[in-house]
Amino acid sequence: MNTANNAMSDPGQAVARDISIEPPRVPSIPRYLDLKMLHGARRLVTLTVQTDRTMAGLYLLEDDWRDLEQRARNGCNAFQNFDWCVAWSETFIDETHTADLHVVTVRDNGKLVLVWPMMMTCVGPVCVLRWLGDPYGQYGDVLVDPDYAHGDVFECAWRHIVGTSRADALRFRHVRTDAAIHDFLLARCALGDAPQTAPALDMRMLRDEAAYDARYTKAQRRRRKRIRAGLEKRGEVEFQISSRPQSLCDSVGAVIAHKREWLDERGLYSEPLKNQGLDKFLVRLARRCGESLHVVCSRIKVDGNAISHQVGLRYFGRHLCYLTSHDRDYTDLSPARLHMDLAQRAAIGVKTEVFDLMVPGDPYKKTWSNGDTEVCDFYRPCSVKGRAFAAIYLSVLRPLVRRAYLALPPGFRSRLFSLA
Repeated sequence: MNTANNAMSDPGQAVARDISIEPPRVPSIPRYLDLKMLHGARRLVTLTVQTDRTMAGLYLLEDDWRDLEQRARNGCNAFQNFDWCVAWSETFIDETHTADLHVVTVRDNGKLVLVWPMMMTCVGPVCVLRWLGDPYGQYGDVLVDPDYAHGDVFECAWRHIVGTSRADALRFRHVRTDAAIHDFLLARCALGDAPQTAPALDMRMLRDEAAYDARYTKAQRRRRKRIRAGLEKRGEVEFQISSRPQSLCDSVGAVIAHKREWLDERGLYSEPLKNQGLDKFLVRLARRCGESLHVVCSRIKVDGNAISHQVGLRYFGRHLCYLTSHDRDYTDLSPARLHMDLAQRAAIGVKTEVFDLMVPGDPYKKTWSNGDTEVCDFYRPCSVKGRAFAAIYLSVLRPLVRRAYLALPPGFRSRLFSLA
């Protein structure tokens, strides 16, 4: 059964859309002619906003969406990439019906200038509008033409969302402070949990591996050599990296299995990793990609056996380190450290500008980065149910339970998980 029935369009429609054309504003007559103001007023008249709620409608956006990506060229928009959104929707909406599509677009004289990809889900009786693919996507933002990244265009989309979505609450997680939509949401929404940080290595000054090595102390370099030497005692060490879909197909099962074991051992929970559809989604994504987004799979083999894995996304000069895992039988030899070192060196070779370790800003990531960006969650209630949801669950209950749970010893958390 669909989880957001009250937000569904007529099931008989092949493509369901809510369309609104922004009426012209009637400004007061100025004492002088302000050309910038007149240009802004003209733009408001020509903006058209609509919502696509079906897979058919999503597919129809492909050419215009891809063209907008080329104009935006923002590496942090990987999770608003067309292939990502379609692969996720085909896996978790079209097949399992766990959410409803809600993709808002803004056009200027027919030209697509903004895509705000969302979905409607339900938390009990409360319908919540959130980023499409949340929490699988690590960064939330809109995809916007740089010439239109201003309040007027965002305001047109916002009024349409609030006026037509029939959501009880809006919840937008993992919004970077440098995201196009950040300041707009900050002025209209409440902040959720305490901000996190997303560490990253800016590689633009690292011209070659010698410059990369210079970042580290002699002790750090010696340690990585010792890790490799320790692994070589077990057999021949081989590093492989590929963007071929078959490479991911061969590794995805082991990547996810090792990561689940690691989480269970520490009593940690990850909704995407607990979902049995994650491997299917990643394979589907790898097979779709190729224009601007690439799924990159790397692994370390010892004596022919893969013991460490990374799944990353490359998008407009940015490498996003999406999923890492290793065989627990090799944990004491620290293969993950060697893997990160080799993956970053490989990124230098393909002219990567930023190697993004993403949220959360765990302490170990500081070694592999030279900066970080704050990442915030936003929410806004839209109904009585939404206000109760925000006041009780988002503001009090969720942060309290989360802090209490993470304060428990890992062994105790693991035992609680085994009982759940």
